[in-house]
Amino acid sequence: MKRIAITLALFALTILGQDTSLEASGRSERYKALKVTPPPHPGTWKILERNGASMNVGPHLSSLGLGESGTGVIRSPAFTVSTETITLTLCGQDGPRGERKRNFVAIVDAETGETLRKTYAPRSDSWQPRSWDVAALRGRRVCFEAHDHDAAGAFAWTGIARIDAGSRFRVDFRKGLPEGWTSTNPDHDARYVEVTGGVPFRALVSHDSLIPALGSAEIPCGFRAERLFFLGGTVFRARPLEVCGTVHIAYREGPPESHPLMMGYTLDGEFKLLSESKALHLRTSGDSFQHYFVIRPRAGVIDRIRLERHPSSKSSPRITAITCETTATAESLLDLSDSVPSPQEVAWIESHTISASSPKLGEIIEEVRRAHKLVLEEGPQVLRFERSKVSDHTFEAASVFDVDGDGQKDIVSGAYWFRGPDFLRSHKLTEIEKIGEYWDDFSDFPMDVNGDGYPDIVTGAVFGGPLRWLENPQRRDALWVVHPIEQVGGIETIRFWDVDGDGVVEVCPNAGGNVIFFRLMLDENRRGLGRFTRHVVKTGGCGHGLGFGDINGDGRGDFVVPDGWIEAPADPLTGEWVWHDEFRLGVASVPILVHDVDGDGKADLIVGQGHDYGLDWYQQGATPDGARTWTRHRIDRGSSQLHAVSLSDIDNDGDLELITGKRYRAHCGNDPGAADPLFVRYFDIDGGTFTCHTIDYGAAESASGVGIYFWVEDVDGNGWKDIVAPGKEGLYLFKNLGRD
Repeated sequence: MKRIAITLALFALTILGQDTSLEASGRSERYKALKVTPPPHPGTWKILERNGASMNVGPHLSSLGLGESGTGVIRSPAFTVSTETITLTLCGQDGPRGERKRNFVAIVDAETGETLRKTYAPRSDSWQPRSWDVAALRGRRVCFEAHDHDAAGAFAWTGIARIDAGSRFRVDFRKGLPEGWTSTNPDHDARYVEVTGGVPFRALVSHDSLIPALGSAEIPCGFRAERLFFLGGTVFRARPLEVCGTVHIAYREGPPESHPLMMGYTLDGEFKLLSESKALHLRTSGDSFQHYFVIRPRAGVIDRIRLERHPSSKSSPRITAITCETTATAESLLDLSDSVPSPQEVAWIESHTISASSPKLGEIIEEVRRAHKLVLEEGPQVLRFERSKVSDHTFEAASVFDVDGDGQKDIVSGAYWFRGPDFLRSHKLTEIEKIGEYWDDFSDFPMDVNGDGYPDIVTGAVFGGPLRWLENPQRRDALWVVHPIEQVGGIETIRFWDVDGDGVVEVCPNAGGNVIFFRLMLDENRRGLGRFTRHVVKTGGCGHGLGFGDINGDGRGDFVVPDGWIEAPADPLTGEWVWHDEFRLGVASVPILVHDVDGDGKADLIVGQGHDYGLDWYQQGATPDGARTWTRHRIDRGSSQLHAVSLSDIDNDGDLELITGKRYRAHCGNDPGAADPLFVRYFDIDGGTFTCHTIDYGAAESASGVGIYFWVEDVDGNGWKDIVAPGKEGLYLFKNLGRD
């Protein structure tokens, strides 16, 4: 997702140039700009303990002091280089694929500011060592600088734990920020540009919003106005009906009035196209990436307008300009270019102007609920489930297989396996590191890697540890030996698909920003040799979310990532995979499901939002000239953290059902909807219609989500598939008892 501040700046340069004078187009007789002052920008560099993934990594210098959209520079006092090598410990991101080149650390000449050495954010949430050869700089006076110039809401931060430049300059930020470090914010000099092509605006382009990160903005007025137009109208990562702020209008006489900045009403998401809700009171302006809403004030003199952000909101609502429809003159008003709205825009303004008496907010709220499917319509209860808690252990992955060869299915989750058929006895299989709330284990997939007839386990996790397999000790009471496969970067989780069509699944980690898979080497009897070969599908561009399936109907499995799909060649091991940039799926579930939802013979996509609200399916279609299209249809807009999704015939009707649930504390309580109840659900799929059936629902003390990798299998042999649901709330088993 592109940040709108950057987009608007480009728009300004392209459409209006850098000259914002009014001489060429004349002055508007109808519209005037309200003079606004951007909010002060506090420094974003602070000593924090949590990184961008909300993991506790200990005190460090971080640019997350104002969230990932915060920007600025922090500089050390000058020091003399007295060593040959400077070492650093860094973490952080510089864009989803490291492409932005806006977040970096450097040493600069103390007098001239010349950059002498530079290192970009390492594209990792965990600590990474870096070093500079500074032998040629010995005796030179320098300063250390940390830069964050990326105002995006994700993949836009840097952290520094330690700097070692010899005895004259050694910093450990675990002890706090040393004296003499200064913050500057060169990105935040006030800059404006006119937006024309309808209602005109004088928009602030140097700041994300007139509304400060904390508190409110008071704007003096002193005039009467027919209407007030507020440009911006977006908010980052809010859910429908979330009130992110308020517009307060105070009058010289009489009581003030207030209007909510509410997602789905006066705010929308940061996308070019407005959502389809009929309740939305936003219209696209002359800048297609910004929208405006209209308020009709009372007839009296407006004393001031206060724009307020609610403290509980994850991000500030975006307001970049206020235009007043007025004939008044006042020091607070500025001339605008003459720009005339079309008859269609005038008609929209007449029907969508907000006032103290209309529209009725209750009706608006109900319309938002309907438009965004915030209330799921439950189908009749068809299946009965028996819930039991297998363990209080808080690993987030699980699987089912016969661990010890006794003919009984066992449950594996993290460091333990539970002996079937009653799963009452636990056995430790390995030591697993815990970092904050996370265990370093995001899959427990059974695979006979070494060909000895006993299933081993393939696993890995997000903290940058290696992709690895754990060797089954063959009934011996011993810990499983850990074998590294490769260091692939942070692993969101791993999926297992038969990429080459030989009947043996490949290991496909959602890891390190690359699309790769690992193929198990087999002997002449097709038994595993304990080794893997690595195959690169695409360097960079992976993001959060990974899927696999035949997108174009050629009989070969293609990879799917949040920003497009990668077409398989005839030989997926040696051929060239072809990239198709066709959609934007957000912070997608793992997996992204490839499935013909509507039965038209084309592969569609089913996607949950792993760290936000939303469950959708994307319908594959085509334009008259044959270009592929994707149309989003909402399944559930009112549930969050749908990190794992699965297709399985859970009701024995011969068709696949969609099974999912909430991942508990996916980002340690910092995701939208983190405090909402947990649930496990399945959906019947009928020609594009999804009918919900809730299996479990409630608080974490008494209910379950599905973790990061749940398992669906007939555990007890009654002919009905059961669900094994791990998570930070514990390990649960839902036995399917069949139909009522």
